[in-house]
Amino acid sequence: MNPYMPVDKQDADEVMPDGIEFPEESTEIPDESTKKTMDSWSISKIWNEQIDQGEERPVKPREKMWASELGKSDLDIYLKLIGTEVSNPFDSRARRKFEAGNLFEWIVKLILMRCGIYKESQRWIGYKLEDCLEVSGKLDHLAGGMPKYAEAMKEIEALALPEMFTRATAKILEYFKENYSGGLPEQGIEVKSTSSFGIEKVYFTGKGLAGHDLQTFHYSFNTKLPFTLLYICRDDLRMAEIQISPDDKDLLEKYQNKIRSVTKWYKDKTEPPKEPEIVFEEITGKFTKNFNTEYSGYLTRNYDVANPDEFNEKFGGLVESWNRVLTRIKDGKELTENNKGKIEEMTKFGFDLETIKAKL
Repeated sequence: MNPYMPVDKQDADEVMPDGIEFPEESTEIPDESTKKTMDSWSISKIWNEQIDQGEERPVKPREKMWASELGKSDLDIYLKLIGTEVSNPFDSRARRKFEAGNLFEWIVKLILMRCGIYKESQRWIGYKLEDCLEVSGKLDHLAGGMPKYAEAMKEIEALALPEMFTRATAKILEYFKENYSGGLPEQGIEVKSTSSFGIEKVYFTGKGLAGHDLQTFHYSFNTKLPFTLLYICRDDLRMAEIQISPDDKDLLEKYQNKIRSVTKWYKDKTEPPKEPEIVFEEITGKFTKNFNTEYSGYLTRNYDVANPDEFNEKFGGLVESWNRVLTRIKDGKELTENNKGKIEEMTKFGFDLETIKAKL
């Protein structure tokens, strides 16, 4: 089935119900007046143009890190701090993903407001570790309090949202009423949109993606409030939540170590080393392309690769073949000559097979 075809589209060979005939095909060419009445108006062209016209802000030297950068490589952050222009600016596809994320963030805000538990959005949160660069960022939403149950459903229905949103909101309100009779404690919500692949990874690992946990921890730690890292899948609207506590000692260590690391490079005026193109993830027990590398704004500058598509062509197949070898090892199967060749490739990339085997 064509995934782009509307679900109620009839197949071309489907017959009309009894008693109804197909109209005879006309060979007459409509005159100009008829053409005008047949013309339809369109919004897609203007919509697409407005998304495509979005521009990245120029890179200017600065002395603070953004919270959204905490998951990126030290090298990328350093280059941004000293004002180095990116070699790979956002393309149209990346901008569309960004705007999809903004849309989901707005929908969540709208529902919080209509439920009567919305507090605020986009508050700047800063943090200054001693002798280090400042970190700053804007949180998505803060919410809490006593929902206005009777009024909330009327408010939601008045929005004329799709039936699924109305139904889901009603169940959420019902859940709040049954479990939080004294009102909801205040907490933050950081909204992220992702693909089916991304949300499956969140389900499997129970961890945030691409440093989102560090970004969210920045807000949680500095407001002393618990936060929910809320993922919404762009493909099928599934949600996943990661709870972030202001008292998480592991995240605090990672957070402060990241700040210290970038600060040292910046103060020493020394360019950090490049991250590898391929990494081994202990939590999944698999090799994977390095997200920080594949989607770096400095991909061409640092790795001499034109774009993410070329990066995938160069390293995607390699990762898959290495993972097949790991599967054979886990299954206790004998290694082929080809498998042994792949192990030599891993070694050339700096991986130690015995160390990896111990982690499988």
